[in-house]
Amino acid sequence: MQPAVDNQQLGSQLLKLGIHRNKRRIWLDSPAHLRAAGFLPGLRYRIEYLSGIGLIALHIDSVHGTNKVSKKSKGWESLPVIDINNKRISSVFSNDVSQIDVTYYSNSIVIKGV
Repeated sequence: MQPAVDNQQLGSQLLKLGIHRNKRRIWLDSPAHLRAAGFLPGLRYRIEYLSGIGLIALHIDSVHGTNKVSKKSKGWESLPVIDINNKRISSVFSNDVSQIDVTYYSNSIVIKGV
């Protein structure tokens, strides 16, 4: 079972699941994918850790979102960045998962282990 998403798939990426300060880390910094999905610098989003089905879902939520899309600067341009670095990632993905499949939808991102 996957979380409900509104529209068709806008793109996907196969990325490395990193480690930072002894915690698993998801680093999303593809401006084209993030912008297409609506994740712009400063916007709030919420994270669903769905350990039962091995997924992490991000949803834009300006009212109840506890996380904010960060930014990095390149010249005069602000580029969106999502950095998730916590112990809850390990509750979703087992230690043998080293890559993630990131799928972008309108207002949502679905991350699953590979």
